[in-house]
Amino acid sequence: MNKTVFSKPLLWAVLGLYIVVAGYAMFHHEFWGDELQAWNIAKGSSSFFDVIHNTRYEGHPPVWYIILWIISKFTHNLIYVQAVHLLIAILIVFTILFYSPLPTITKILLPFGYYFLFEYAILSRNYAIGVLAAFLICIIINKKFRYKPVVYYTLLFIMSNTHLFAMLLAGSLHLYFLMSNVEKKKITSLFLHISLGILVFLPAVYFIYPPSDATADMKVLFGYWDIRQLSIAVQSPFRAFIPVPAWWKYNFWNTQFLFELHSTYKASKIIDPLVSFGIIGLAYYILRKNKKSTLLFQRHFLKFFLLRKWF
Repeated sequence: MNKTVFSKPLLWAVLGLYIVVAGYAMFHHEFWGDELQAWNIAKGSSSFFDVIHNTRYEGHPPVWYIILWIISKFTHNLIYVQAVHLLIAILIVFTILFYSPLPTITKILLPFGYYFLFEYAILSRNYAIGVLAAFLICIIINKKFRYKPVVYYTLLFIMSNTHLFAMLLAGSLHLYFLMSNVEKKKITSLFLHISLGILVFLPAVYFIYPPSDATADMKVLFGYWDIRQLSIAVQSPFRAFIPVPAWWKYNFWNTQFLFELHSTYKASKIIDPLVSFGIIGLAYYILRKNKKSTLLFQRHFLKFFLLRKWF
C-alpha cells in the first residue's frame, strides 16, 4: 500500500463509517431463503467435489458455494458467513475510496447507496465477490508488473465463476483487454490471450448450463420473447440507475416508485423509455472519447438486454 493511501484521513473516516453502518445493518438482517439455500447446499456437502455436484441445478458457478463450504468445515454459525461477506464488502469500498479515479464527493456518497450498502453488503450472496474481482481487474488492467498475466487471469477466472452477470461483465472486460493489446500493437500475443480467455470462461459456461433433467432448461430460458419481456428490458436502465423504491408502501422491497404509479397515472408509462434511452444516450456521450470503453458498454448492455428475461 503506497503512502498516499495513509494521507487521506477523510476517506479513512468514510471507510470507518461504512464499516459501522454496514456491520450494524448486516448483523440485524435475517437470512433470506436464497441465502440459506446456498448455505445449506454448502453445509450439506461432504467434500469439494460434492459441493460442485450439489450446485448443478442452481444456475450459478460455484465460487461462493466453495467459500461457504470452507466456512462450514469450521463452524455452522451463520455470523461467520456474514463476517466473511462484510470483509468482501469492505474491500470493495476500500478500492472505491483509494483506487478509483472518481471525484472525492462521488467516492464519499457511492458506498452508502443502495447497491454497495445493501445489495453487495447486507445480502450474503454471490454478487459481492464478483464485484470485488471486477474492481481489482480495473485497477491492474492497464498497469505493468511482473506477474500481471497470472493475477489478471486468476481474477478473471474467479469473477466468471461467481454469477452469470459477473461472467458477462468479465467477458466485456476481457474484450477491453484484447483491444488494449491491439492498440499497443501486441498482435503476436493476441491469439494467446483469446485462447486463455476461452479456457477461463469454459468452466463457468459448464456450471451455468442446466442439466438435461432441470425444469428451467435452455428451451425454457431461450424459448420466447414477448412484449412483456421487452417492457422489462426497457425498464432495466431505470431500475439500475434510479433504484428508488415506492416509499409509501409497507412492503416496498423490490418496487420502483415510478412503476408503482403506472396503475394510477397511465400517462406516466411514457417516462420509462424516455428515461431509459436518456441514460443510455448519456453513457454514450460520456464515453464518446474512449472507443474501448464505448465498445465495452455497448457489448455489455446488449448482452444484458438479450438475457434480461432469465432473471
